[in-house]
Amino acid sequence: MRVFISFPVSEKIKRTIKNAQQKIEKHNMEPTVKWQDPEKMHVTVKFIGEVEKGDIEELKKIMQKSVKGIESFEYTLNNLDAFPDLNQPRILISKVSEKRREAFMLERNLSGYLKKYGFEIDKKKWVPHVTIGRVKEGGENLEMPDIDFPNLSWEVDRLDLVESKLTQEGSEYTKLFSVSL
Repeated sequence: MRVFISFPVSEKIKRTIKNAQQKIEKHNMEPTVKWQDPEKMHVTVKFIGEVEKGDIEELKKIMQKSVKGIESFEYTLNNLDAFPDLNQPRILISKVSEKRREAFMLERNLSGYLKKYGFEIDKKKWVPHVTIGRVKEGGENLEMPDIDFPNLSWEVDRLDLVESKLTQEGSEYTKLFSVSL
């Protein structure tokens, strides 16, 4: 099974991003963007990938150990951005930020425990973000209207272990486990 660990996104943020998706779509006829379903939006902390069913209990324990001493925190949605950048967008995102750095401490804890227990971890620097859509073609022609998310925040009070099944229609997500912060 294919899994990842993530923070949930509030309903208010999902609605706001859905409105931004519609605004971007109105400004663009050429580029093909596969929009992220708001119900699937999250902030990935660690993508684990393929694991055996028996690994799930170990991942639950790792998550429980990793949240010790971590308090709930507030994430703030930043302006629209893209990977690798807005000139050649492949993935449309909104980065998220926080004041206390609880998420970064949690990500560091998870990395340490995952490595200790033999799970493969991504070596790239973690950039917390919400995926808005994936640009399929014509990204260099993508027009980005002015969209601002001033002071749009939500409280993050849990960490989720999610299974991701790839289908012809896209990914299907199933929450397997949650731990409170």
